[in-house]
Amino acid sequence: MKLKRQIRGGKLNVHHIKPFALILKENQIDSVEKAKNCAELWNINNGQTLCEKCHKLTDNYLKRI
Repeated sequence: MKLKRQIRGGKLNVHHIKPFALILKENQIDSVEKAKNCAELWNINNGQTLCEKCHKLTDNYLKRI
């Protein structure tokens, strides 16, 4: 996704590049302990912050896994 211009401030949304639910499913995470031990779940390179308008333009916005 290419943004036309950068705007600072406002309400930001967290966008997971690889969907959070998919990570949970693929790693069979069904407890807090499993979540704590899953490196992929805590990978900060899997996320970015976007304004709500830009977040809605992403390919996987509100998609169900």
